[in-house]
Amino acid sequence: MKVKRIAVALLALILAISPVVAAPAESAEYTINFAHVVSPNAPKGMAADRFAELIEERSGGRIRVNVFPESQMGTDREITEQMSANIVQMNAPLTSVLTFIIPEFEMFDLPYLFTSREMAYNAVHGELGDIFDKYLADKGFVGLGYWMGEFKQISNNIRPINNVEDLAGLRFRVSQSPILISQFQAVANATSIPFAEIYSSLHTGVVDGLDIPLVNFVTRRFYEVNNHVAITDHGIILYPVIMSQSMYNSLPEDLRLLVHEVLEEVTAYQWEISLEDEKGFVAHLEAEGVQITWFDDAQKQALYEAMRVSYEDFYRMQNGPELIAIAEKYRQ
Repeated sequence: MKVKRIAVALLALILAISPVVAAPAESAEYTINFAHVVSPNAPKGMAADRFAELIEERSGGRIRVNVFPESQMGTDREITEQMSANIVQMNAPLTSVLTFIIPEFEMFDLPYLFTSREMAYNAVHGELGDIFDKYLADKGFVGLGYWMGEFKQISNNIRPINNVEDLAGLRFRVSQSPILISQFQAVANATSIPFAEIYSSLHTGVVDGLDIPLVNFVTRRFYEVNNHVAITDHGIILYPVIMSQSMYNSLPEDLRLLVHEVLEEVTAYQWEISLEDEKGFVAHLEAEGVQITWFDDAQKQALYEAMRVSYEDFYRMQNGPELIAIAEKYRQ
């Protein structure tokens, strides 16, 4: 871990001193470093690469985007912090990561807040997204849309999960969101571990399992160290696509409009491929010997009831009731 942090620091120093190493000054007027933590083969990784390709092509080479996948620039939190130092200009972090600067992002970790892809898409690209764009702007970021990471499932390497009671006593990795920690503490044990450290933590027994969408479970090969998956759909993974205000403000108006135009197209593409990929993941996992169990509506309701304490925590937040009410408008 120490060696990795040194490597990240050196790379960050190189980019800070000479941000055009990967893109010579004569070939691009503007260089954007876009870092993220997932595999290039995951829908988010594929979307980042597609954005880089299209923006360079349609800007006539005026904009160059260098993509750094798989935590090459550190954790999502570290990448977000580097945006303030202009080392990185774009990221698509997990919503729960942003709770360290915008606590309201905790709402996206509430169990069963969104019950369909359509509800989630319409909410974050509608009134709810507009509110969070203002929160982001107050912290020096420009919100450019949301990418889909799919619904979360629960995996572990101890036993099959057929109901809420089977979760008791297991140790689960969760992300940094206090809301997510509280809901898993209500049914099991929870500890916060960076995404890049999940595999080793599962392999060494630091934790027994995690809640994660199948796309990341498959592309990061977590099935090698977790052989039970329960399809619970208890939460959703969303990635706000953000750019530093300093980068955004440095672009002339025509290129700002182009960024929005390209990202709108890439976002539609990302949501589409995330659905296509998910359809084949269960079959892939079964072929790898993973035991799959499925929660029916009654079991999902029982899980919601067990985890609903996290709603009580969020309602105590100043804007909590208002935000929940807005999200509920999109429920069909």
